[in-house]
Amino acid sequence: MTSSLFSILAQNPAGTGSDWNWVLYFLIFVVILVIALVIQARLGTREAAEQGHADHHEEEAHHETPAVETEPEAEPEPEPEAEAQPEPQVVTVAVAPAQPDDLKKIEGIGPKVASLLNANGISTFAQLAETSVAKLEEILNANKLQMMHPASWPEQAKLAAAGDLENLQKLQDGLKGGR
Repeated sequence: MTSSLFSILAQNPAGTGSDWNWVLYFLIFVVILVIALVIQARLGTREAAEQGHADHHEEEAHHETPAVETEPEAEPEPEPEAEAQPEPQVVTVAVAPAQPDDLKKIEGIGPKVASLLNANGISTFAQLAETSVAKLEEILNANKLQMMHPASWPEQAKLAAAGDLENLQKLQDGLKGGR
């Protein structure tokens, strides 16, 4: 390429416009190509980092501790007893899981935060009322929602869980975005 460029220069030292046009177009093309490759490399790196970060958070959210299996210990031989005692019967009662409450009724909680709280095991007003503000902030900060202010959420949830909607409404009237 450089030899052809020098041959053009040697043939036409004054440099007419038509001979130099293709060189100019070629240089512009190369510059645009380099810029496009740099932009694509930066975007690809950023997207890969964001995807890795999202995968990490998703893995943490769905990570379950595996059950540790232990081998049963060898049972000693039972000694003969004088009286045979009947074994107590174990009665299992199926407990219905608590119905999730609409956490969006709490001032400052929208659909995104409600689903985030549900994913972290907080799906009822009672559970939210028992959760510390520090734990709520930890959940929000881990999901880049630092601008949320959960200070009043447990108090509101306590009123909602008790069915005290009148006092809940009074409290919410004085709040803006949960503050």
